[in-house]
Formats: sequence, structure tokens, C-alpha cells
Amino acid sequence: MYLEISNPMDYHVALYIRLSKEDENEGPSESVTNQKSLLNEFVQQHRLSVYDTYVDDGWSGTNFDRPDFQRMIGDIEAKKVNMVITKDLSRLGRNYIEAGSYIEIFFPKHNVRYIAITDGVDSLTRQEMDITPFKNILNDMYSRDISKKVLAGRMTRSRQGKFCGGQPPLGLMRDPEDKGHLIRDPETAPVIRKIYDMALDGWGCMRIAKQFMDDKVPITRVKSNTECDVNYYSWGSARISHILRNPFYKGAHLVCRTHQKGIRSNTYDIIPREDWEIIEDCHEAIISPEEWE
Repeated sequence: MYLEISNPMDYHVALYIRLSKEDENEGPSESVTNQKSLLNEFVQQHRLSVYDTYVDDGWSGTNFDRPDFQRMIGDIEAKKVNMVITKDLSRLGRNYIEAGSYIEIFFPKHNVRYIAITDGVDSLTRQEMDITPFKNILNDMYSRDISKKVLAGRMTRSRQGKFCGGQPPLGLMRDPEDKGHLIRDPETAPVIRKIYDMALDGWGCMRIAKQFMDDKVPITRVKSNTECDVNYYSWGSARISHILRNPFYKGAHLVCRTHQKGIRSNTYDIIPREDWEIIEDCHEAIISPEEWE
């Protein structure tokens, strides 16, 4: 893309680079190194002066709270930058509403010229900008499709009894030989066993929690050479009740506890216990099935 840029020294350029895991599937052309090479070649060709280069590596295009993106926005608001250049529109973002708000509202308000090289977009050229919203929608659709595929893959693995969550439940740990398989944690499994023994002896959740706080039993696995603070012993009746109802401790796998309302939504519906999808005999149990409520 070659542009006629009059008075190039009037511009203080921000080169913005973004790469996420979903972009790695598109090949090396999307790498940080290749984006940077393309952008530097462009500014040299047009004799532009670069104020700074902003790189967000490993950040989704649907998230605009990226650290270097926000740093760039701060520099624009401080009038240090008046031109933003990206490889293409998707580098700026894949949420067409938010990307459009920056291109159509924020940049013009702050007298910033925006250029997306491979998409042929220059905010000073109205004809080229007319198709920009449609390209943003396509980028958004691509991101939604990737999100659906990732979610579908996670659900498939979960229904196979594979643990796909973050931190395993207290008392269990990831198998070093198979990250999707859980094994007993020798440090914390006895804590879970004791909770069930106390409950079977007639202790209520509040009483168990109080006893554990008095005994300074940590609520999580203690890292080596770490001195526990008071938060490590903050047991409560709700925590005890949750443990007593957790099917993982009988060797089963719970597919999911919540249902996301939408691909981009951060709101969830809690799945009632009677509707839980439980896969039996997935890993070594800490308690017997008869002891689970």
C-alpha cells in the first residue's frame, strides 16, 4: 500500500501490533516479528517518524483492555500521537462495535489518522472507509467462530471425563503424565477425607469450618517456603457444603456448573444440581460414592 502523505514530519506515529493464540493458526505472517517488519517498511517508505511501537502479544482481539493498547490510547489523549498504523483491521480489534467506535469516533475526535496497511484503509480516504465497517464485521464473525470451536472442543473433552478447568478442586491435582486427568493430592486429600468423616459423625458445616479455622488448616495447597497468612484459614460453612456436594471427590467428573448466556457474555446461568451432567469413574476417588450427598 502506497499513500501520498504530504508533510510526513507532521505525524507522530504509533505502530500497533497484536497477536493472540487464535491468530497463530493463520501462520507466521501474523507473528509479532513479521508485523513489525511490515510496519517499519511502511514508515520508511513514507518517511514517517515513529513515536513508539506498541505490542500486545497473547491478547484476544475482542478484549480492548490490552496493556499496550491502553498505553497507546493514553499517548493519543496526551497528544503525543496523531497517526496509528496496524498491519490490518483485525490487529486493532475483532469486536466490530468497539473497533468501529475507535475508528469512527475516538480517532477523528483526537485528530488521529488511522491506516491499516493490508486492508487498504486510510481514514483520510472516505471511499476506502466506507467498506471498513463490513471488514470489521467479518473480523468479528471470525472471532465468534473461533470462540464457538474452542468452547465445543472444551465441552467434548469434558464429556470424555477430561478436566478442562483451571485450578483442580482441593484434594486433587493434575496428573503430570496427563493434564486432563486428576489424581489425589497427597498434601490436601487428607483434609477432604477428614471433612467427610466429621460430616458422617454428625458435625454440621459451620462447626467443621470453625474447627478447621481453630486448627489453622489451610484452605488451599501451601506453596513451599510460604508462610500462611490469615486468609489461608478462612473456612466457612458454604465452602464446607460445596466440598460435601462436589462429585469430583467420589471419582466422578462434573461437565459444568454454569451455562454461559452468550459467546461474548460474561454472565452465566447456574445449572441446578438435579441437572448436573456427571461422568462416573474418571479418576481415583477420595470418598466412596455412598458417602457423597
